[in-house]
Amino acid sequence: MARIPPKGLRPPGSGSEADRPEVQARYRAMRQAILAVLPEDAPGLTAAELTRLVEARLPTGLFPAGSGFYLMAVKTHLQSIGLLLVEERRGPRRFLRSRNMDFA
Repeated sequence: MARIPPKGLRPPGSGSEADRPEVQARYRAMRQAILAVLPEDAPGLTAAELTRLVEARLPTGLFPAGSGFYLMAVKTHLQSIGLLLVEERRGPRRFLRSRNMDFA
């Protein structure tokens, strides 16, 4: 019987496509950029602020079709494993980095 990894511990799209070196490089670059710009303290960053700050840190040429898909996929993955928190009070959603960095 095949062993299924715990939920959230695999990068988005894990499978034959995700094993390609360029896909892994994009995932690692995006994850590193997101974790580098996210604050731990409120008020956090809006989606527009997060996008602007992350895109400024990404290596040029790594995302020829744009970084939008990878930003959403990695952000969702980080949220599923508890490294990214979403604060939904009044106004736009704000994103924070978890203080619990066990999976970082």
